[in-house]
Amino acid sequence: MSAGFGKKLAHTDKKVRDQAVKSLIGWLKNNGDTLSHLELLKLWRGLFYCFWMSDKPTIQQHLADRLALVIYELDDSLSIKYLEAFWTTIISQWYGIDRLRLDKFYNLLRRFQFYSFTFLKAKEWDDSLVGSYLDVLEKGPLSPSESHVPDSLRVHAVEAYFEELNKAVGHDIPQDTLITMMRPIVNLLSSTTEPITLSKLRVIFKKIRRSAPAEENSETNDDHSEDDGTWKLPFDLHYVARMLVDLSESSGGKKRKTVLSFLYQAVPREIAEAAQKHLLPRPDKLKLRDKPPNRYLMRKRKFLSMEEILQRKKRAKLEAAAQSEETPALTRFDQPETVATSEASNERAVASTVGDQSPTPAQPRSADVPTETPKRSATDDITREGLSLCVFLNCK
Repeated sequence: MSAGFGKKLAHTDKKVRDQAVKSLIGWLKNNGDTLSHLELLKLWRGLFYCFWMSDKPTIQQHLADRLALVIYELDDSLSIKYLEAFWTTIISQWYGIDRLRLDKFYNLLRRFQFYSFTFLKAKEWDDSLVGSYLDVLEKGPLSPSESHVPDSLRVHAVEAYFEELNKAVGHDIPQDTLITMMRPIVNLLSSTTEPITLSKLRVIFKKIRRSAPAEENSETNDDHSEDDGTWKLPFDLHYVARMLVDLSESSGGKKRKTVLSFLYQAVPREIAEAAQKHLLPRPDKLKLRDKPPNRYLMRKRKFLSMEEILQRKKRAKLEAAAQSEETPALTRFDQPETVATSEASNERAVASTVGDQSPTPAQPRSADVPTETPKRSATDDITREGLSLCVFLNCK
């Protein structure tokens, strides 16, 4: 490949871009096996900006189909690497997409999901290819633990997963393969805590229940159509219930309750209870949880009235006096003259201090002569608090 090949992919002229894409596809058929993952990422950086430069909806749709159909013309292993490079590039460049171009990139994601499912169907649902593709999704857009995956990209990938699978294969998929295809969704349910992602997953499991055969779900009609929110996928509710029960047993605490709530929304109650062997809580206990304590009333009980404060202080004074075998000290509430006497003694002490101008002899340092700190009793603290409270009430 020439050095200016990437510039041709991102050229402003549509004819130059189309010729570059055509040359790229032909080059991949002949030399794609020698490409490393880093070289595929560089190639997809050019394809990303090639799609960025496409403007009209018809041109965008044609280019999205053309880029996604490349996997049919490559070897199986190279097709998986091609898809992995696509998702890696989309994740790394997602935050740089402005809102005017966001819709066409959403459409690009859906076209790649659609043609990936048709590719797996054409390969007769080979176990190795299905597992490799699911690994790509779990490491990329449907990763429950990777923090670099944008939440909006993950939510859209979850929303479009079964919708594009339903459009691509419909009834033509074995039930065991369909259960395998549910692996990324179930793993995401077991790990995510995002409310938006959980709400999308809840919608998916509700549609699974409505899309089940009539003999398994009495609420399901025989005629399935996309207009009534159902899919043509042959879900087996017994397998779905068993899978969710296993997930709930491996989870704990709040996550276990979340999985059980999904269980009762995905399958009828009879199947859910049969899957659990009647050992786990009923659905009404999950919905009607115990009401949390009224935190306002709990905080209100902490604020005591003024009478209760005075009673507690008086009780503390009496207990302190009984322990020290002394009479309890009187506060201003009991003897108002105490405050006046103490104020007069304070004024005389200040006057004597100001009038005495003679220098005082140097006092020895605390390191030379140890001093004893006076002990404060509970009576002194209560008396001081009572005086400050009285001054506050008089000021009012």
